[in-house]
Amino acid sequence: MTRHTHRLLSAVRFAPFAFAALLAPSQAGAETIACRSEAPTVKAVTIAEDYFAIKRRFQFHTPSLEPLLETTISVTGVGLSCVVANFSAVVAPNDNYVVFQVTLDGVPMYGHTAHWAHPDTPVVIESEETDLNQPRMVAHQFFLRVSPGVHTVAVNVAYGSGFDPAAYPGIEPRVYATVAGPVLSLQYR
Repeated sequence: MTRHTHRLLSAVRFAPFAFAALLAPSQAGAETIACRSEAPTVKAVTIAEDYFAIKRRFQFHTPSLEPLLETTISVTGVGLSCVVANFSAVVAPNDNYVVFQVTLDGVPMYGHTAHWAHPDTPVVIESEETDLNQPRMVAHQFFLRVSPGVHTVAVNVAYGSGFDPAAYPGIEPRVYATVAGPVLSLQYR
């Protein structure tokens, strides 16, 4: 028996098990939330500045986030439809992390998680634990179902607690954690 024949016989013996596994119901441990609708409209927004210096500290300021981007959309159709938000940016944490939150009419969209500093404030976390504080590209996706009408989509941001700009008087604002080239693109009906 050649090596090729041996592989072919093994594949033939394994095929029924592979097929049965595909037909078996999924044993996913978490509930799935989904939304689906046609999304013929695309809108994208960014900031006019080269970068945005983040001044809000997530653990210590109230409110814990500051606005980065905001836009309105007009959703058409009948009944609920899906709004998909894609957010990307170049982030320089200059600390141990930066958090983002994308909201639709003030409600955090699906795609966030809890953070120990504010467990009731859903965010996405961009950690920096290397002490190099190198800028890097980040991207996240979010979605939420909405009724037809005009809606406001906002991106909010804050930085971690380790960096204190007050300890460095006279230094350029770039010592803050920064966001450069943020883009929020929205798909909706």
